[in-house]
Amino acid sequence: MNIATIIGPTSRRFGVFLAAGLVLLSAAGLRAAIPADPSARTMKELNEKEAAFTLRMYLDAYYQCGDKHPAWNEKVRAFLEVMARHDTNDINEPLLSELKEMVRELYLLGCEDPIVTTLWIRVFDPSGRLPFPRQMKHNLYGQLVDRGYPAYIRMQAARRLYLDQPRLNKSTHYLDSMIDALHEFLEQDVFGPDERDVQIVKFIDLVKYLPGEYGQKALLALKASPNVDEVVYETVAGEYYHWLAWEARGPGGISYVSDEGWSQYSKLREQARQHLTKAWELDPALPYAADSMVSICYGQPEARIWFERCVGACFDYLPAYRNYLSGIQPGWGGSKEKMYAFGLECMQTGRYDTLAPYQLIATLVDISTTDMGGADYFFWRQPGVYENARRVLETYAAGPDFQDQQAFYLTMLLGFAMRTDHWQDARAAFDKLEGKYDPAAMKRVGLKAEEIAGPVLAFSGPDGGSKWQGVVLKNRRNYRQAEAIFRHALAQAKPGPVARYLKDVLQRTRWQRDYHNGDWVRLDADADLAGWRVRKGVWTSDEDGSLIGLSHSDPAIIWCNLDVGEHVEVKATFTFEDSPGGDAVCGIALGEFSISEWKSLWSSVEIRQADEKVGMGFQGCDHESVRRGQFQARNTLHISKRGRRVKVWLNDSIVYGDDEIANYEPTRVVNIGIVCGWSDSSWKIRASDIQIRKLDLTAGTAKSTDW
Repeated sequence: MNIATIIGPTSRRFGVFLAAGLVLLSAAGLRAAIPADPSARTMKELNEKEAAFTLRMYLDAYYQCGDKHPAWNEKVRAFLEVMARHDTNDINEPLLSELKEMVRELYLLGCEDPIVTTLWIRVFDPSGRLPFPRQMKHNLYGQLVDRGYPAYIRMQAARRLYLDQPRLNKSTHYLDSMIDALHEFLEQDVFGPDERDVQIVKFIDLVKYLPGEYGQKALLALKASPNVDEVVYETVAGEYYHWLAWEARGPGGISYVSDEGWSQYSKLREQARQHLTKAWELDPALPYAADSMVSICYGQPEARIWFERCVGACFDYLPAYRNYLSGIQPGWGGSKEKMYAFGLECMQTGRYDTLAPYQLIATLVDISTTDMGGADYFFWRQPGVYENARRVLETYAAGPDFQDQQAFYLTMLLGFAMRTDHWQDARAAFDKLEGKYDPAAMKRVGLKAEEIAGPVLAFSGPDGGSKWQGVVLKNRRNYRQAEAIFRHALAQAKPGPVARYLKDVLQRTRWQRDYHNGDWVRLDADADLAGWRVRKGVWTSDEDGSLIGLSHSDPAIIWCNLDVGEHVEVKATFTFEDSPGGDAVCGIALGEFSISEWKSLWSSVEIRQADEKVGMGFQGCDHESVRRGQFQARNTLHISKRGRRVKVWLNDSIVYGDDEIANYEPTRVVNIGIVCGWSDSSWKIRASDIQIRKLDLTAGTAKSTDW
């Protein structure tokens, strides 16, 4: 379960602002209530079962084969207990913090037990991308095998090692070992009579994402085992064929799916439907098959029937809520209004002992990222929407059941208030948080910790109204009046976050004014990086206004948040300051960063040091074609962009003549970014002389570049 999407505590307080909501609900044509059988199970019960089973497997393995020692036995047990709870969630920030602290204690005590070490590597490298931990896990797996650790532990470790391999170069060696361990595990009767839920969850996790041959081997092993119920097999098989169907369809929108892809998708989806329907008929009290059927029926009325069957078995089975919401998005024939109406249904349940009402918030976050142009908070500003969101978040934050997640809800409330300009509400949440913002919540509402205090304090203070008038004028392109307001406010402000914010917005206002005048605008960075926003990596500035970026593993990217329109010229000079492998990548990004940092559409033109070529691509520059350029010690990249068509020069030599950015359909460019790509080693790049100019296409000709 993705706790960053669906977290929240409890309260019995219930009250809503329904005037606008009921209109939207009626217009959407959805049912008025989600069935809330008080006798239905909840996710808490299912998660507790799964955590208890996982802990049993961990402890049995440790006490049978582990490096036991009185100095750390109790701490290992405590670590495994928290790890088992963590395994029931994809992301749980409080548990991760607790686990990291436990790992440090065990490391200082000298505990190097293979299973403990394997698990703590997962804590620090959950994605499995870092090469050093990957090699460590390979060595640790050898120890698990040599020392005869139980089949469950070896089976899970082999699966993770397979999945952690690079996507295009996966060895099946681990899968052979996993299938052998699976057969051994199935000979053991380790599941209790009331653990069919756990069987289904564990075997779905095991089989999903396996290539066809090995997926079939695993399914055959399950079907042949006397220790696996028929309903367990049918559910796992249905889920597996459903995944295969999506793999056959391929990524991307409907227009990018081939005829063969649709054919295979339909065939495999029908196989999945048969297995899942049979599983539900065998035991309607289990939610898993009904949940999978919700996603199989995307865009069809049948999806609602399966959703209600699922929540009838487990009221707050959150994957079903997420799947149903996905199926009523605009891409599946739904609409934002239908999505919001469903969110209101979730709120109306009043079940603050579960996460069902929180799905209104998850829905609004989804609505803000539905369009392919970046974060869109306009819907949040419609009558009643913010008030409903505030009531849900306040109720959770004040509730007694999940007090360890109070910071999450308050941070979400802070973000909603900021995005909808409710500055007094934002100030109240800001004061309660005392700077302890929840990282997962900040991602959901597109905030960075360093970007919060300035505007909240500026606009909630006694003269906040006048400052806000400057923002209104800036948005109306009355740049000189806005500049005068910000300059006056900055002169009155004391050193601190308000002054830094005003300095930032003043700089961006000046740049925006000069840009719309048609001048070349230098985007020089000062010591505070005023006008720039760091999104990834480490960025500093030099005295000459250059930006210096450092990336490691993840890319480094910094944006200048300017509305430059669809037609723009950009140029910058790049120097590879430190590239141990001689394989650095850096360049210019054009696009929008969204609520999930830089999830939305953006393209980039990048310089590749290793082969001295220039590449152009979409969302991180996954190049299908690159072109050789005239490289020098300092390389000036010059881009002239007209809609989707782009000209690129490297050191005044043309590289792309009039090319189209594939799969890129922007409405406008609102950000200019500098990007330093990712690698297993650290890179340090310098970007200097960064300039932009507006392309004037009046009378069909560009002002500064011949098209």
